[in-house]
Amino acid sequence: MAKSKIETQRNRLKEATEAGDVAERDAELIDEYLTYIEGQKAETTCGNHAFYLNKMAERSATSLADATLADLNETLDSMKGGTHPDVKDEGIGIGNYQATLRVFYRYHDHLGIDPEAIDIERSEGRDLSPSDLLYQDE
Repeated sequence: MAKSKIETQRNRLKEATEAGDVAERDAELIDEYLTYIEGQKAETTCGNHAFYLNKMAERSATSLADATLADLNETLDSMKGGTHPDVKDEGIGIGNYQATLRVFYRYHDHLGIDPEAIDIERSEGRDLSPSDLLYQDE
């Protein structure tokens, strides 16, 4: 039987922690949060949250446990702008990271990050012209 997405992400988190890429405290906080949402959220949602939190814990210069809002924004901005070494030069969308961080810090309210202060980027989507669309007779 194939591993679930959350199980795969938990294994990746463990490997990243053992390699020193994720702080042990962050791994504990992420695991605690995932345990909390399992059974409450769809498996895909849990797996996605695990993925985004793992990536943030790996990419942030400051641990999630010790980060300030400015630290989080700096990491997110570098990912969006393509200046972070782990993302492509064109940058990546950060809305899902922001939304996941907001819920994570709402759960871990003792860490001192105001979840509502984490802005969530809204994707405007692509502008499609009629020439971009395929019709049934094509």
